[in-house]
Amino acid sequence: MSTETKHKIFSYGTLRQSNVQLSLYGREVPTVEDTLPGWKLDWIQITDPEVIVASGSDRHPILRKGEPTDSVSGAYLEIDDTELAATDKYEVSDYKRHRVTLASGLQAFVYVADESVTWKQILRLAGGFSALLVGFICLIPLSEIGVPIVLFGTRLLGDRYKWARTLNAKVDSGWARIKAWFKKRFRG
Repeated sequence: MSTETKHKIFSYGTLRQSNVQLSLYGREVPTVEDTLPGWKLDWIQITDPEVIVASGSDRHPILRKGEPTDSVSGAYLEIDDTELAATDKYEVSDYKRHRVTLASGLQAFVYVADESVTWKQILRLAGGFSALLVGFICLIPLSEIGVPIVLFGTRLLGDRYKWARTLNAKVDSGWARIKAWFKKRFRG
């Protein structure tokens, strides 16, 4: 590691993994356990293939502002300017770097949910809620059309709303059971 400025990065997820550290920094970075008060843990789906390969998963934790009583366990690592730039590149656009005070009193950077809204997100939300509205209107007279439209709306909203992700998971689970039943029943 060079003599550049050292930066503390609080990690609550993949930055603690040795495979991710080797991919980003070419070395394993020692970590020190700490806690971040006032934040809560959530999950998102990552689509960047390089990040998925480096971490081994498309589901990553993400921090959202919580109540003062909330806290997230993790660890901080010390990296230099070049490694910080590599970390910025690794963290997809769903995250933004933010300076925080850890429970130990140390200042560190942490990558949290980027809650700023882009035009793409606005259009996705508008499309999702529009699909829900049209789908619900169609449910009574034309359920065979209304149900898929509602499901399309929840897929669009699943990135932003936990209730939509939960509904999608239940539908996917139910659909898998129905397909398995049909397969078993009408196999021969």
